[in-house]
Amino acid sequence: MIRLLHPELFQGNLKRRDYFEGWYLKHTDCAGQMVFALIPGVSLNPEDPHAFIQLIEGMGGETYYFRFPLDRFSFDTRRFSISIDKNHFSSERVLVDIKEGDFHFFCDLTYQELVPYPKSLLSPGIMGWYSFVPFMECHHGVVSMDHKVSGTCQLNEKRYSLENTRGYIEKDWGTSFPERWVWMQCNTFDLPDTSFMLSYATIPWLSRSFNGFLCFIYTAGRVHTFATYTKARIQVLSQENDRIKLICSDDEFELTITAVSDKSGSLSAPVKGTMTREIFESLTATIKLDLYDRREGTQKIITGSYGGLELCGAMV
Repeated sequence: MIRLLHPELFQGNLKRRDYFEGWYLKHTDCAGQMVFALIPGVSLNPEDPHAFIQLIEGMGGETYYFRFPLDRFSFDTRRFSISIDKNHFSSERVLVDIKEGDFHFFCDLTYQELVPYPKSLLSPGIMGWYSFVPFMECHHGVVSMDHKVSGTCQLNEKRYSLENTRGYIEKDWGTSFPERWVWMQCNTFDLPDTSFMLSYATIPWLSRSFNGFLCFIYTAGRVHTFATYTKARIQVLSQENDRIKLICSDDEFELTITAVSDKSGSLSAPVKGTMTREIFESLTATIKLDLYDRREGTQKIITGSYGGLELCGAMV
């Protein structure tokens, strides 16, 4: 129960079967020289248990999957801090040094001024009271909606100094990703100090399924959440291969979202704990938000670049 109140912590144990857990750490250089995400995690299943680190380099859409023996994975029980071999991930620092053949990726990054998603005893994270519902196929957590990143990064022969870079951290854990879903995220908008995430998926529940969603927009120091558990509504207006338009609404706000994918890279996703499903993600999507405040009668239109976008199956 204690861990449920802290979704950023490792939620499983290494003796489980048909289980996965992974953290998603995205880094966006506002000058446009580099955008990349690191996904450390574990895949627990009888056939092929292992730890892994996935890397997606957004500018070229290149992706990489690195495997490690399960005993190279370790975690802190009190805070978000995990290690896979000599690679370390935490709320304060990321240190990764991977060499395989001619490939070399290195980064030494410091995180500052993290903006955690607000939580309470009855709503420990973005899933609200759904966090306590048993038999969920997949759980979702937001660790940091936005933070400052500084440090250095090297991909093969190219070396980057990251000084004007924004970061974002979320995670997933459970048995499998949903059958179909839409996911998008951005915290590099033309309005500073703004962050946004949406996840809309077909969720199996016992012998049935339903479409549920989670969405937050953080701006001007305030967070507003649209979600199934808040009784907000969602409508997909259109969906094509590389773009989607939808509306989230409740009694306070109406948020119209238009997202267009750019270069996509192939990632591995879990099916009963095994990382055997291929999905595609863009880190250079354009995301436009049109937020209408019903009570004040005001409208705010902002555009984000270098957004994350996954369109896995039709939601219309």
